[in-house]
Amino acid sequence: MRIPVPGRPAVRLSPRVCRVTGILWLLSVSLPAFALVGGSALPNQADPGAAGRRAVAPLTRSGTPFCTAWLASPRRAVTAAHCMSEVDDLPALDLEILAADGSRVPLPVVAAEIKPDADLAVLTLGVAPWAELGVEPLSWRAVAPANNWIGRRIEVAGAGTGTPEDQGIAWGGCTVTEVEPTGIHFVCDDGVGPCRGDSGGPCLLEAEGETPVQVVAVQTSGALDCDGAGWGIRTDTTAAWIQEAIARPLPAVSEPCGDAPDKCDGRVEWRCRGGWWRTRDCALLDAGCGDRGFGLGAGCLPPSCGDLDARGACEAGQAHWCGIGGIQNQNCPALGLACGWDAAAGGHRCGPATADAASETTPDATAVVANADEPTAEGAAGTGGCNVGRKPASLASVWMIAGLLGGWIVATRRNRHELVQKRRRT
Repeated sequence: MRIPVPGRPAVRLSPRVCRVTGILWLLSVSLPAFALVGGSALPNQADPGAAGRRAVAPLTRSGTPFCTAWLASPRRAVTAAHCMSEVDDLPALDLEILAADGSRVPLPVVAAEIKPDADLAVLTLGVAPWAELGVEPLSWRAVAPANNWIGRRIEVAGAGTGTPEDQGIAWGGCTVTEVEPTGIHFVCDDGVGPCRGDSGGPCLLEAEGETPVQVVAVQTSGALDCDGAGWGIRTDTTAAWIQEAIARPLPAVSEPCGDAPDKCDGRVEWRCRGGWWRTRDCALLDAGCGDRGFGLGAGCLPPSCGDLDARGACEAGQAHWCGIGGIQNQNCPALGLACGWDAAAGGHRCGPATADAASETTPDATAVVANADEPTAEGAAGTGGCNVGRKPASLASVWMIAGLLGGWIVATRRNRHELVQKRRRT
């Protein structure tokens, strides 16, 4: 059964499909990543020091780690490009720094620049780690080492479920086995191996004379069974691009938001997450910004809705509003009802007309009675999706709502991912 996709005709889902979809989606966003197998809390050899170790941090999506990144300057971090191809929602991303006092501090990611011909990306943070965090960007190598790479010892780092709980990052020793113009192959010590969640982590080379410990490559792949082999993109052969990305003008510093509700400013979505305002330009998604309904607050709407949000409007006796599957319509006269403001639904819907005047919220609309004991006209009309009443009457109804929300979010992410890939190709 197809999941409703914004911009396409909605398809009715059975309650069982809704419940299963909801379960799968909830699992997909809550499962943690796999991390450096057999890693330790501290480096074994190439140690950048306490402040440098804290510059390596998990990339998190809505609080869940999925990749690794490291600070190359106060507000720029380096990671693997494929980490960003899995993410189409920058307002949900943070670089979670481990502070000197052991606390975890999420720093908002506000922009990402991807190298077109390599698995490399530079992220821009909304704020720089403040002095109290005790963090210093890592030194990275812009020229090839003077000595042969083969046989050299490196230290790799990554985040995920294999990471010690008190550190957030695991470290492991490896040996360079092969060198190519764009990257290095390495094999780690017995019991140590890069795995999912380590992508974007640094490969550090031991100090040479007066040269400090430096990042020489960025982890981008490893063996499927996490058995110790890995590959990293060299920083010396990509140095010009990295330096150019780091040197670009920085955007304004992110503003603190406390626990303020999400809002729209024209077609720009403002989300309050982790104590910081995060913005997203809905126009880049060919979408408007408004009330999404279902208690989701303000945000980017399905592209097919344009600027019509969940509050909707009445036109020629018909109710129109933006639902999960796109624009929803009800012919109120055909149902023997009137179109007006429904306080329970939070928008314009069909319902029995009252003698009351319209509220200040909807001065041009007729008020309608919200009867919690009867299903909404939306459910009776079958506008595409799982039919539920205005107030869920049972746990099954809650599962149906969660299922439909999950299906729509999965479909929306897929559409945005395809849009990102299309833009990258062009």
